[in-house]
Amino acid sequence: MDRRQLLRLALATAPFSPLPVLAAEEKKTADAPTTFFVDIGGLNATIRRPNGLRGVMTINSVIDAGNTEGTKKVNLLLPRIRSELLLWLQGYSLTLPRGQLPDLELIRSGFQQVVDRFMGRDKARVLILGLMTKI
Repeated sequence: MDRRQLLRLALATAPFSPLPVLAAEEKKTADAPTTFFVDIGGLNATIRRPNGLRGVMTINSVIDAGNTEGTKKVNLLLPRIRSELLLWLQGYSLTLPRGQLPDLELIRSGFQQVVDRFMGRDKARVLILGLMTKI
């Protein structure tokens, strides 16, 4: 088949193809979030190991927005929230004594304070999924 004939055939059948309808349906479902949890991703900070060398602390966490409006707001503010959480975590890791394990409850409450500054008090909760340190 000639390329010109193929192009004519594609242009002739384009108005009858269901692709625009499918795209419109996907757009409708993309606006409504399926879950109210927003993944922050992994946040890394440098800590001191017992031998004085540097180690790494990685935290995985999510924000539970609670409703659709909260989820949209968290998604809009996510880069700023993530940046502030990283600054808080790096500041916390500097205060850790050499070789001491991080306090998970203190990290969670610090993360919650940062998120409360952006979202308002009791609008969203921070959940820590995992904490990994290389000591």
